[in-house]
Amino acid sequence: REGMPERCVLLDGCSKAFAMTGWRLGFGLFPKELVEPARNLAINSWTCIPPFVAAGAITALDTPKEELDYMRLEYAARRDLLFERLNQLPGISVAVKPAGAMYLLANVTGTSLSSRDFADRLLQEEAVSLLDGRYFGDGGEGLVRISFAQSRERLEEGCERIKNFLMRLKA
Repeated sequence: REGMPERCVLLDGCSKAFAMTGWRLGFGLFPKELVEPARNLAINSWTCIPPFVAAGAITALDTPKEELDYMRLEYAARRDLLFERLNQLPGISVAVKPAGAMYLLANVTGTSLSSRDFADRLLQEEAVSLLDGRYFGDGGEGLVRISFAQSRERLEEGCERIKNFLMRLKA
């Protein structure tokens, strides 16, 4: 649309598109008149990106699209694997297959455990780490967040450990 570039601010990051989770590197594109105020905000909020993070971002931004497509498809395969495996486990259901996130939310109310107890016990008993959904607000009770930023082999192993945990719960 006419005039939109002058009225838009684009904020993005490297976490999902470039598999740089945890690096906390983002960037923005601003209309010319907002560059200086944005720079002032940034200078007073954070400075000095570690050199390895800057080098990683430059490499990521220079990476050919075909390689990025490969990783996008790999993450979709990991998501699908986790979605399907978890939905086969008794007491667990995943209603939404994420379209842009690197994690999904699983409903664990069918296990008779709170999301906190489920996450804590799974970590202690099976060394599988996931996040209690209550950390996202009251509506998160009964949900756990599970990342699929691991290899398919590790995700398979994690699902097997969750299955073993659930089998012990039923015994």
